[in-house]
Amino acid sequence: MTSAQQWRRLEELFHAALELDIPARAAFLEKECGDSPELRAELERLLDSSQDDTTLEGMVAGAAAATSFSLDPFQAGDTLGSYRLLEVLGQGGLSTVYLAERADDQYLAQAALKIVSRGMDSKDLRDRLCQERQILASLDHPNIARLLDGGATREGQPFFVMEYIEGQDLETYCDRRRLGINERLDLFRQVCDAVHYAHRNLVVHRDIKPGNILVTDQGIPKLLDFGIAKILDPEPGLQLAEPTLTGRRLLTPQFASPEQMRGETLTTATDVYSLGVVLYRLLTGRHPYLLARLRPSEVERKICEMQVERPSSGAVRPLRDEETRGLEAETGLEAIAQQRGTTPQRLKRRLEGDLDTIVLKALRKEPERRYATVNELSEDLRRFSEGLPVSARADSTWYRSHKFLRRHRLAAVTVATMIIVIASLVAFYTLQLARERDKAKIEASKATQAYDVLRDVFDVSNPSRSKGETVTARELLDRGAERLRQELTGQPEVQASMLEVIGGVYRQLGLSSRAETLLQESLQIRRDHFEDSSPEVAVSLNQLAELLFELKEYDRAEAMFREALAIRVATLGEEAPETLVSQNNLGAMLLTREDFDGSEEVFRQVLETRRHSASATESEIATSLNNMALVLDTRGDLAAAEPLYREALEIKRRVLGPLDLDVAAGLNNLAGMLAAAGDDEMAAPLFREALEVNRQLVGDSYPDVTYGLQSLAEIAVRQGDTGEAERLFTEALDSWSQAAPDNEAWKSVLLGLLGELLLRDGRAEAAEPMLRESLSLVSRAYPQADWRPAQAQVRLGACLMALERFSEGDNLL
Repeated sequence: MTSAQQWRRLEELFHAALELDIPARAAFLEKECGDSPELRAELERLLDSSQDDTTLEGMVAGAAAATSFSLDPFQAGDTLGSYRLLEVLGQGGLSTVYLAERADDQYLAQAALKIVSRGMDSKDLRDRLCQERQILASLDHPNIARLLDGGATREGQPFFVMEYIEGQDLETYCDRRRLGINERLDLFRQVCDAVHYAHRNLVVHRDIKPGNILVTDQGIPKLLDFGIAKILDPEPGLQLAEPTLTGRRLLTPQFASPEQMRGETLTTATDVYSLGVVLYRLLTGRHPYLLARLRPSEVERKICEMQVERPSSGAVRPLRDEETRGLEAETGLEAIAQQRGTTPQRLKRRLEGDLDTIVLKALRKEPERRYATVNELSEDLRRFSEGLPVSARADSTWYRSHKFLRRHRLAAVTVATMIIVIASLVAFYTLQLARERDKAKIEASKATQAYDVLRDVFDVSNPSRSKGETVTARELLDRGAERLRQELTGQPEVQASMLEVIGGVYRQLGLSSRAETLLQESLQIRRDHFEDSSPEVAVSLNQLAELLFELKEYDRAEAMFREALAIRVATLGEEAPETLVSQNNLGAMLLTREDFDGSEEVFRQVLETRRHSASATESEIATSLNNMALVLDTRGDLAAAEPLYREALEIKRRVLGPLDLDVAAGLNNLAGMLAAAGDDEMAAPLFREALEVNRQLVGDSYPDVTYGLQSLAEIAVRQGDTGEAERLFTEALDSWSQAAPDNEAWKSVLLGLLGELLLRDGRAEAAEPMLRESLSLVSRAYPQADWRPAQAQVRLGACLMALERFSEGDNLL
């Protein structure tokens, strides 16, 4: 009996035995294999292997490993057409994929060559491979592996050659790099784009799973293996494989849709379901169903009937034995969350709500209740990432209002702060001035007027007023500032406080010029209505000085810091919390001016005062610890700085919880020091954690998000990961455009780093416009004698030399 005949006999017996329960199998094996102990042993090994992988291909491959049959028809060095085989890349029960190279020396290039395995080359499988070749020939998409060539062996056995993708499967790529939820969704949406393109070309993949999605070192996902794909509307005359018989369906149960398991007619909804399973695993690290060691009938019943657990619930449910894959059950959840740069509870909160709804809609049992297209699924994920309402959720006033507030947290905080201030003023005027009843009525009326102004301003965020239009935080703030100027002129105290609040939020949004205008107005109002030496004036001085400090207007900032400190020492005392804040600010100024001794002395004094003060909060002590660490870090004493950074971060985590902007700032500080010390492996996960916290709280429109992306990009550069660095620098520029559009100096830095990266990667033409813009921006931001314009000239000069424009390049250099 030939190998092919043995395989066919094994396959027939295997499918018959698979439908029997365990006791009945023994009698069946005795009857069919009684005269052939070898056949019985091989069949038993095949049945054992089927418990872990119930795909036909997987079962045959498992059996091949257990038996003496070889599925490898060719050896390294063999030539097929114009290609020389180098080694086996992958092997299933039906086909083998080889690493190959051109054998005719026309050009040097490696490729992947696929051919039906020996002993399995039936007409049906040959037709199926030809069909896969035809499908790949019709698809041209950056996220789908390209067909390069095709041919047949001397025996007429077809094969095809496709681009060789050197990378990791989707799950492994994400887990090893500890990618956060947003980064995983970005990759997944690229896969969706590839599948949607295939659907537009009337091709259903039918076997979408992480193993068929490889991600290159440049972070580009590639969809592979259209071996069981289906053409929805084949052209006349196109040779198609025969439909697969029931009981011998080609599928991967873990990712197969209910209709696929039942052998029903398949549509694009099948791929939507499989993508839903992939998304579930990417987000939670676990499978929607536990299918290990189940019989095929039980697998089908579970997929077709069992309701899927919400991803957010799965994120915190203890792992069962079948899910641990070698991990301890009590540590498995932590390991899964860490691979996503977070903790189990934070992962649960991240998945709750819209992501739960999106995944469960993709995994509906009924095809008609899933997303109508893959593009709709991808679009909902985009809307989730941008904080917009998703189509999978039932619309309601509450839901749209909730999404609005999540997108505009800073504006919402501004509203709340203003209302609290107004409410406090109402209480003050009403209760404290009760003895002057008439005056109290007048002042209470003023406070009510202020409240009404703000209520009207921010009522535009109400969905019933906005009519579904997106109202930005900046529009709310602009509207609020203008109304306060016009309608609260008779209430200078309230007007100054409100302008100061809005100016502070402008500053947080990176809108520095608008922030400065409002803070200047607030200071002037207080100078006009209070003594120049009053605590109220000191508040405005300090706020404005902090902004000027960020804008690098150091002379003006230092003068205001010193004036505010002098006022507070005289009116409040040397140990008052406000005085210590002013001292801290002065210490930061001295540090910036490289007066390390003076800065360290100020920071140390404030830290000692706070440690011994009964009124100092833990958060204030953490701030002082961080400042001391900062000055030591800047002086190069990293060993002394690190424990202080860590102590400050520990206090912030304990007092504020994990989801707080101050905690994210502490993570960035520690990560920055570790990166400076050359410990990128320790720094990168801290930067990622800080980035995830900032994005959850304020989205991409926040300066610390830009900083985190830039820092991770610089680490990627040092690690030689050009593709990842380019992606992160591009994201950082997008974040900058939302977070700090007034800070041109920062944009010049990002453009310079990205341009230099492209130049080193041999893409001088792409680098030139970036380096030119960087030089233009940095020349406006710094004097010509500063080193930064010179650095930008060197970069652009080197680029021009690489482009062989030697005269221009030489002048710059």
